[in-house]
Amino acid sequence: MHHLHAHEKTCDPAATKIVDKLKLNIIDDDILQQVERQRIMLPRWLTNKIAEYDMINEYWVVRTLNDRFNPINNAKNEMEFFAFSNTVFVNSSSLVVLGGLDDKVASLPNFSNRALLLTAVPETQYDNHYDLKLLENMYSKRGCASAVFH
Repeated sequence: MHHLHAHEKTCDPAATKIVDKLKLNIIDDDILQQVERQRIMLPRWLTNKIAEYDMINEYWVVRTLNDRFNPINNAKNEMEFFAFSNTVFVNSSSLVVLGGLDDKVASLPNFSNRALLLTAVPETQYDNHYDLKLLENMYSKRGCASAVFH
C-alpha cells in the first residue's frame, strides 16, 4: 500500500478527491495528470538514468532510458547525460538537457551543443518511461550553462 497520509491532512477538496480515487485504485486522466505534476526529475550525470522523487508517496526511484526510446545511438549503445549539463523543466512531465562536457575521447574533452527533450509517459499510476527526442543543436557548445523556460 502506498503512503497517502500527507494529503489526508489537507483541506483542499481537489487533493481529497484524488486521494479517495487512489485509495479505490481508480485511475483516470485527471489522476494521471495530478500524479505527474508532483514529481521531481533529476538526470544523473555520466549515466542514462533519471532519479525521480514521488511527492505523493514520498519515495525516490531511478528510471533508466531504455534503448527502445533512444534515437541517438540506433539502440546499440546507451546514451549518457554529460557532466556539467543543464536541466530546464519545460512542464510537469518534460525537461530539456542542454550541453555538458563530452569527454568520451580522453585527450579531447569538449563541451557539447546537444539538446535533448525528455518526456515522461505514464504507463501506470506509479510507473512511467521517458521518450527521448534529439532537438536542434545549440549554436554554441556549452557546459555549466543556465537557462529558464518561461
